Parts: sequence; structure tokens; C-alpha cells
Amino acid sequence: MPPLIYLDGEFRDADAARVLLMDRAYLYGDSIFETLRAYGGAPFRLEEHLDRLANASRITGIMFPEDRMRLAELIDDGLRRAGCREAVVRITISRGAGDVGIGATGCDSPVLSIIVRPFVGYPDEAYRHGIRSKVVQARRVPAACLDPAMKCGNYLPNIIARRELEADGMIEGVQLGVDGQVVSGTVSNVFLVSGNQLRTPDLPSGCLPGITRAAVLEIASEAGLTPVQQRIEPADLHRADEMFFTNTVMECLPAAEIDSRVFLEAPGRATRTIHAALRELVRRETATPTRTTSETVASQQLPPKPASILGKNNE
Repeated sequence: MPPLIYLDGEFRDADAARVLLMDRAYLYGDSIFETLRAYGGAPFRLEEHLDRLANASRITGIMFPEDRMRLAELIDDGLRRAGCREAVVRITISRGAGDVGIGATGCDSPVLSIIVRPFVGYPDEAYRHGIRSKVVQARRVPAACLDPAMKCGNYLPNIIARRELEADGMIEGVQLGVDGQVVSGTVSNVFLVSGNQLRTPDLPSGCLPGITRAAVLEIASEAGLTPVQQRIEPADLHRADEMFFTNTVMECLPAAEIDSRVFLEAPGRATRTIHAALRELVRRETATPTRTTSETVASQQLPPKPASILGKNNE
């Protein structure tokens, strides 16, 4: 089934969705976004995704064209219209169209799009036996240059890294920071199991504070593991007992090898236990919701827009 698109105030088929050539998301990647997953028609941790989107709005000055409750209503509506209970939803807000040049003065008409598409996961084989992986050459943009706490349209370093992986027939790999520390995967967070510890790069390392990352840290004890957030060196990858990647779509994707170092078991016992616990957490939080998505976030308001980004139509 093709994706369903919300754009310019209405839902439409993907073939009918168009943005302006002068839109800054097209010209400069000047946009923010969130990707979330719906289980049985209910988005998992929508509030946290909207919190992160609101934080990205504050950082970039890209204004919300709709309030928080309206965004939740549109997601509800999109999932209903699409008719797919297992779905992936992408919310994108562009700064909008403007003159050629990076100056943003006068760009006060942000463009909201929402893409609802049926969920298509990673290959079953990847979960049964784990994936081959490696440390890629392309480094992450330092936090001093671009705040990793937000998801923005500037994904070229990730794309370059993914091309390197694809050339070797791989689907995910590890990216380092400019100081050589492990930061994340190209589109994921990285976890290592070392003895009774579940280790992941800390936020000062420059990783995204992933929604699934946070959920995994919450349930670590169910696998008998102590969660540890710390700086991780590349050599730690080769010493770990198990390794897996997390994001909204993949949940927990096990690694069978890293840089040709083969793990004894993939997925390992801890990885299997954590993945099962994550799925149970998702089931509890999304099963037979008593309120719609929009009702869930109705009482939560976006923070006031900074005076410097208020336009005459946004007062």
C-alpha cells in the first residue's frame, strides 16, 4: 500500500504531494523531523517524540505551524485514513520557502508534512542470526556544531556512512565522533553487553537521546543488567559479549560481528531478553488505549515561541 501524505492542510496520495522548489528543506535541509511507530494503530511514546520535536523547534527557530494537540489529531486521522494498524509515521517541519541564500529573514510560513506508511521492518534473518557490521570512516558532526538532541534534515554524513556500508552489503554500522569515541549507528543508538553491564554511549559523547534508547535503559534490569551510560572506545566494541542497535523502526537489531570480530552468539541471551521486554513494554503502552492519541497529549502545550521568531501571522 502506498504512503498517505498530509501536506498543505489536507491528506493526499503520495503522487499528488508537491513542495516548492524554493522550499528551504529542499535547498538546504532546513527542517526538523520525528519518526515514530504505531502498533495496532497506537503510536508508541508520541509525547516523547513531540517533546523532542518541540526542543528542535526551540533550537532551530523553525516554528510549529500547528499546536501540539492538532499534530496529535492529524496523526490519529492519518492512521485511520491509511487503514494500516502497523505503521511508521514521519513528521517533518520545513522552515518554508524563501529567497536563495541561507538567511532566514522573512521565512515565517513553515510547512508541515506527515507521511503515514505501512510498517516494513528489517529482514527476519537479521534478527535470527544478527548482522555484519563495522566502524565506518564518516564521523558524526560534533555536538558543538549541531545539537544531537534534535533530528534535522541535514543527514549527509549519515548518508555517506550508509553508502560505505552498502558497498560491503551491510545495513548498519558504528559512527565515531571527531575525538574517536563511539557515538552511534548511522540511524540508531548502540548498546554493548559486557558481563552484567548494559553499556551505551553517554549523551556528552554526542549521541541522539533516542526514544527506544531510553526505553531499553528502563528495562535493562529485566535482563539482569545494570545500565551504564559512559564514553565508549572502539576497542570496547571488540571486547563486548554482545552488541545491538536500537531505533524506532528496528527495535533491537543484534550484531553478529563488528569489524570481522565475530560474537560467540547472536543474538545473545541478554539481547533476546531485552528485545522481548521491549516488545512487552510496547504492548502494555499501546494495547487498547483508553484515549485517542490527541486526547493523550491534549493537556501538554508547546512552550511559547521565542520573540525573535514570532512573525506577524504567529502572534
